[in-house]
Amino acid sequence: MKKINFFTQRLGLRTLLAILALAGGYFCTGKLGLSLAYVHESASAVWPPTGIALAALLLWGWRLWPGIFLGAFLVNITTQGSLATTLGIATGNTLEALLAAWGINRFANGARAFERARNTFKFVLIAAVLSTVVSATFGVTSLTLTGFAEWNRYPAIWLTWWLGDAVADLIVAPFLLILMTEPYPELKPKRVVEAAALLFSMILPGYLIFLRGTAFSAEYIVVLPLLWAAFRFGQRGAVTSALIVAVIAVVGTLHGVGPFVHPDPNASLLHLQAFMGTIAIAALVLASVVSEAKRAEQRLQVQDAISRILAESPSLKEAAPRIIQVLCERAGWDWGAIWNVDRAANELHCVETWHMPSIQVPEFAADTKKRRFTPGTGLPGRVWSAGKPTWIPDVSTDNNFPRAPAAAKDGLHGAFGFPIKLGDEILGVIECFSREVREPDENFLQMVSDIGGQVGQFMERKRAEDELRAQRSQLRAVTEITPVLLTQCNRDLRYTFVNRAYAAMIGLTPEQIIGRPIPEIMGAEAFEAIRPHVETVLRGQPVECEEEIPYERVGARFVRVVYMPDKDEQNEVRGWIASISDITERKRAESEIATLNKKLVSDLAAMTRLQQLSTQLVQTHDAGSLMDEILDVAIEITDADMGNIQLLEPRSGALKIVAQRGFESDFLEFFGSVHEGVAACGKAMELGERVIVEDVATSPIFAGTRAREVVLSAGARAVQSTRLVSRSGRLVGVFSTHYRKPHRPTERQLTLLDLLARQAADFVERSQTEDLLLHNEERLRAANEELEKRVQERTADLEQANAALVKTIEEQKSLEGQLRQAQKMEIIGTLAGGIAHDFNNILNIIWGYATFIGKQPLVDQQITESLKVIDEQIKRGASVVRQLLTVARKTETHLAPSDANHLVLTFSELIKQAFPKTITVTLDLDSHLPPVLADPNQMSQALLNICVNARDAMARGGNLTIRTELVDQNKMRERVKVDTSACVCIVVSDTGIGMKEEVRARIFEPFFTTKGIGEGTGLGLAIVYGIAKEHNGFVDVESKPGQGTTFRLYLPIFQSQEKLNIDETTTGKASDRKHASPHGTVLVVEDDEAMVYLLRKLLPQSGYQVLTATDGAQAIDLYVNHKEEIDVVLLDLGLPKVTGLEVIPKLKELNPGVKILVATGYLEPELKSEIFRAGVKDCINKPYLVHDVLERLSSLIESS
Repeated sequence: MKKINFFTQRLGLRTLLAILALAGGYFCTGKLGLSLAYVHESASAVWPPTGIALAALLLWGWRLWPGIFLGAFLVNITTQGSLATTLGIATGNTLEALLAAWGINRFANGARAFERARNTFKFVLIAAVLSTVVSATFGVTSLTLTGFAEWNRYPAIWLTWWLGDAVADLIVAPFLLILMTEPYPELKPKRVVEAAALLFSMILPGYLIFLRGTAFSAEYIVVLPLLWAAFRFGQRGAVTSALIVAVIAVVGTLHGVGPFVHPDPNASLLHLQAFMGTIAIAALVLASVVSEAKRAEQRLQVQDAISRILAESPSLKEAAPRIIQVLCERAGWDWGAIWNVDRAANELHCVETWHMPSIQVPEFAADTKKRRFTPGTGLPGRVWSAGKPTWIPDVSTDNNFPRAPAAAKDGLHGAFGFPIKLGDEILGVIECFSREVREPDENFLQMVSDIGGQVGQFMERKRAEDELRAQRSQLRAVTEITPVLLTQCNRDLRYTFVNRAYAAMIGLTPEQIIGRPIPEIMGAEAFEAIRPHVETVLRGQPVECEEEIPYERVGARFVRVVYMPDKDEQNEVRGWIASISDITERKRAESEIATLNKKLVSDLAAMTRLQQLSTQLVQTHDAGSLMDEILDVAIEITDADMGNIQLLEPRSGALKIVAQRGFESDFLEFFGSVHEGVAACGKAMELGERVIVEDVATSPIFAGTRAREVVLSAGARAVQSTRLVSRSGRLVGVFSTHYRKPHRPTERQLTLLDLLARQAADFVERSQTEDLLLHNEERLRAANEELEKRVQERTADLEQANAALVKTIEEQKSLEGQLRQAQKMEIIGTLAGGIAHDFNNILNIIWGYATFIGKQPLVDQQITESLKVIDEQIKRGASVVRQLLTVARKTETHLAPSDANHLVLTFSELIKQAFPKTITVTLDLDSHLPPVLADPNQMSQALLNICVNARDAMARGGNLTIRTELVDQNKMRERVKVDTSACVCIVVSDTGIGMKEEVRARIFEPFFTTKGIGEGTGLGLAIVYGIAKEHNGFVDVESKPGQGTTFRLYLPIFQSQEKLNIDETTTGKASDRKHASPHGTVLVVEDDEAMVYLLRKLLPQSGYQVLTATDGAQAIDLYVNHKEEIDVVLLDLGLPKVTGLEVIPKLKELNPGVKILVATGYLEPELKSEIFRAGVKDCINKPYLVHDVLERLSSLIESS
């Protein structure tokens, strides 16, 4: 019982029942077969169990093999033989079925082996020929070995056994397999009538041949009905007909009738079985061929219809219902739908449905259209997930069909779906439904799978066409909006395409240009200009050039053109594509730039000539030789054609020509002596200014005068005359430049003429002075000395001015940098002061309340530890504020005469202990240094910040050198670019990674850092800069990447006669005072209500009476009313209405002896001195401890 339960649990109840049913069927048919055993009790030529066993394993799997073994065992144990013989026979029968099933599944498509002729042949070979050898050999050998059969009868028994099994595999197994796997045909009246006629055609010949007997051998007549069945009714008709004929033939032969009857009954059955096996093979093969042909024909018809639909349809939307219609009409389905894949949502949605006109499924159709399927869900989702066709015999009973209720309501049952594929990509799903329960048809699924590929290719083709159209549209849009001029032309020299930019440049529309000849649009002259390039590109060579093209419609344009050959599929040039850029404006700009460059070159040459002439004028005393040189320079810088210089003769007041270029005797004769008012030169002398005549022929100055004829005869049409006026203001002459065409000099030329005129006038004046000195030796010597002195002075002035200018520029740059840094520090100072005041006030309130909480009697250990953390963080915050104030130079500096070497030695001991051993610290101290005026604490801070930066720059170790030296005043001026006295310099050098120039330039900026987040605040070197400035010193840095960094800190030398201004009023010694018994009244003036509240709680606990005011006006009123009671005033400076600084003098007026204790978040040192001079007795900085306030108050009260 336990074994049965275990067997049941392992195989399952359904499998167990199937095994028992198979064993029962095997036993019954086996007994029937053995009833026809003639050669031996255990061997029969008719053995149906073999076919049943093979069909069962192919249909339901190898797990049913125990049923075969059990059935064979029972058949043989109840017939003849021992247990060993029975076990051998049962084993052979079981192995026969298993081997046949394995071979057919492996090589012949399993239960559907009869769908193709080649698989049918494989079935015959594997099942009927080979596997039966196993059963016959096992069985006959078992009988002979155990003595139940004689060895001499072995061949006869073996042949009978083998043939009985083989025929069963050829007739019984195919019948059962096709019966269970092929769909049942639709029962139509015509088909029923034809089937009846077929049945009659088989029974009548069978009856005549095998039951009545004929006088002639007519057994092969039965082949004709088998052929009819195969052709008209397919595989089901063929195997059914073969089985019917076999039964009739066996019955007739057993009754001694028919062509196969022999005296030996076993021989009769063997001949009959051989005949039936032969016709069964023929029927099976013929049915497979016919079925395969019909499937191929159906597939071709459907594919052809769908191909036509896809070819005729512009899109899937139009093709979809027609595709479903073809599938349904040709294959007998009632309703269909197409699903599309939504990639974004990863789901399928229905895009189209179709149904037979006689079928209405409203519920199912509505449910389908609103559904969305994910992979693996429902029929579409399963097809999508599997990527292959899926068949559901009855959707109403399927557990993965969400639309089952609607399908059942509308009477839909059978369904299949197949993917629309492109390669391995699923594009969609097609599904069809039938009102009938339909068994799977693998051939049909294979056909629709191919159709899915067709539809996928169609969808992809349409998608590619849409993308191509979009790309063409996009390309056209790009060509329409691009400013580049684009054209396409063919070998006939006609435009095939132009974009709007090209058409707009020509002044036409693209439609007016396309199709017309190039010369007609561009103009013949323009086309001739580009013809060489066209000929080159038509030879298949690209062309790129810049040239000026004379367009007929728009005039000449400079263009940059790229011609590319346009080739067809045979690589033949059919035209060209041109990309044209209009560079006319660029060429015009280049021309203007060239003109400007030419002008600059001309101006530079003119300035050079003026400089050279200036040198000659200073060094030369011969006026005659230089007048020609001066005139040449004037003609050159004004681009004149001719010219002359006229000097004023003091006695006659006439202008005399002393140099000329380009004039003949008539001109020289007339202008040899010219008086005021005559021509342009005389007019310039008369008017006291330059005279320009742009056209002598029309000028009123020359109108009706002899001068007009002389000038025009000399070939001059324009003239300008510039007066020569010396530095002393004396007119010494005029030089004129003449032009052969009407002309006016440019302003630049006139400016250069003015420079030349001043130099020439000075030279003439000097020459005239030298001439006068020749007549009188003393006057000559004096004049010469004066002249030399003036020259030297001018030269010295020029050199001095030049040196001063250079120095001024350098100082200006230095001052600009210092100004920018000062402005930054001023801004930071203002910000730091505000932050210090507000932040210290906030810290003061937090500290006060923390103190107040700490004094409560119920404070436990946890609260005490938390208050310690608050105290530490308040001190840390106050330290950050002090650093900001140091950067902004807002802290008090206590300067005192100090030894720089001592400062360095003291500091070096600290860093030697703190820095890594991989860093070597070296000192190089000058032992003869004078003292400096410094704050030792701040100097240690500055050196520490510099050395920490050096340590960070030497992560792998290195050398840190600290050196001191004395720098004299001259070297200081060279180094810091400002006038300053001698300084002591502390030099800190490292061998670290160095820094780039852009980093070095910003290194002293507050909050600038190259370190990562959390590794530095960017205040270290800014503090160094602030400390240096607070000491009236300097700091600079030199560095290059990979070459280390050197900082130099300059401190002024202490002069013994200097008077140190040391603030005697600084506080901070409250800790040395003793706290007496508290008493008295305190006026608390504080605008922060939280602080007022705190002091009103704490001060009375220490024995003080408290009056409070939250603004300056209220404080003054309270003091007026309680002046006699108030012992001390605790005053905040940042008050509303009336500030604390204004309250102090008011209180002093009311009571000169008033005791005032100032409490402030931040107070500048200058302001601190001011309030002490105003009468403030003490000052305490926030944040402060309440204990410190109590001591200060007690001290002030005791002092009274």
